[in-house]
Amino acid sequence: MREPLALCAMLVALVAVPAHGGMIYVQAVAGPSGNTVRTSDGDTSAWTNSPTNVPGTRNDYDYLWGLPPVDQANTIAGVTTGGKMTGLNQDQFLAWESNGQNTELCDGITTSVHGLALGSYNVYVLWQTTGTWDIQAKLSSAATFTTYNAGTDVSTNGYGQILRQGLVGTTNNVTSFSVDVDDTPPISSPRSRYVGVAYEAVPEPSGLFTLLAGALVTLVGRQWRRD
Repeated sequence: MREPLALCAMLVALVAVPAHGGMIYVQAVAGPSGNTVRTSDGDTSAWTNSPTNVPGTRNDYDYLWGLPPVDQANTIAGVTTGGKMTGLNQDQFLAWESNGQNTELCDGITTSVHGLALGSYNVYVLWQTTGTWDIQAKLSSAATFTTYNAGTDVSTNGYGQILRQGLVGTTNNVTSFSVDVDDTPPISSPRSRYVGVAYEAVPEPSGLFTLLAGALVTLVGRQWRRD
């Protein structure tokens, strides 16, 4: 039985090593060349008062997603990123704000990521909070929204605003995905600040794993017949 046992050890080692890894962060970006549109009709700019992604356009009463000043961005050093905004460094991320404190409820928006290697991905929503700001999000293929308040803290800026991520779901055998986002009613959150999405590949066994598994079955069968 030495051969099957050796193959078993190799299989365990293969399972323990992921085929892919690393979180990728994608800033939500408006405009014709951006990645975020109004959910209801796919318009690239009508959902925001900053269709050119210039920070500092926040307006608490216009019912449009706006941007705070660039000094309220969060920094994630050394990350792999997607689309970026005007005036931001590669590792800076800025939130789109809907000010629920002043009863400003904005349009639902959708951020899409394309061009992925065929595979399965864990997908996360990114939002900014001081502890009480929340966000609604779902995979576009899902029926209902989930309200996110708790999650994993990624970084904190100089204003004590936390960049937080929450798992939206897992997509299987895809090369793209979309996440729908909406602000929350004023009664449940002073404001919503949406940053973007993140994703990571789900580890999958390699083709060698499949070959070794087949060989193991064959050898075990032969050993049983000998016994």
